[in-house]
Amino acid sequence: VSFRLVVNHEQRSDRSLQIRFAYYSRHHLKHIQPLVLKRDDCTPWDVTFNVGNPLLEYGLFVNLLDTWNDTIHYKGIMSWKALRKSRVDLNYLSSQIDIGVRQGHEAIIFNPAIGNNAVFENMWAQAIAVGHPGFEKLMAKLSLSHLTFEILPVSSFVACSYIIGTRSFWSNYLDYIDASLDSFDELAENDSEFDALYF
Repeated sequence: VSFRLVVNHEQRSDRSLQIRFAYYSRHHLKHIQPLVLKRDDCTPWDVTFNVGNPLLEYGLFVNLLDTWNDTIHYKGIMSWKALRKSRVDLNYLSSQIDIGVRQGHEAIIFNPAIGNNAVFENMWAQAIAVGHPGFEKLMAKLSLSHLTFEILPVSSFVACSYIIGTRSFWSNYLDYIDASLDSFDELAENDSEFDALYF
């Protein structure tokens, strides 16, 4: 298990925090309960509204930003299975979150699938190997095939991440995703092969 802290700011101790633990079945709640009982800034989040969204977590990220209020400095999303996937100790997870918030980092990224960093060169190679074979052709269409061979360190490659970030982090992250999707939509309109792969 690894943690990555992004963009250090001035240290402060008054950072308000809200972590949503996403679930879509009542059976998941028992896995969230230990965290909710330990931390009053953690809350279960019923995400059945997002089931079937072809953009997956994107819908959750948008909702996170759209429902922001000025009393919150950090917001994050984790899955109901975060602790099961990582086998990380709850006290350790809690302490690492507190350190990142106290030090004023822009984002705290929890990578529960660190084994992927040992097996794959980067996120593109991982995606192609475990269920997104179309990525190989997509990367070629985007003239980015060379990236699939680049060896990335654990500090810059997470195959599965849970993110806690500031409002500016989430806003910038979504701006980047939106710009990428707009570019892909435009390319799909003019390239039938890309359109078939993209959708």
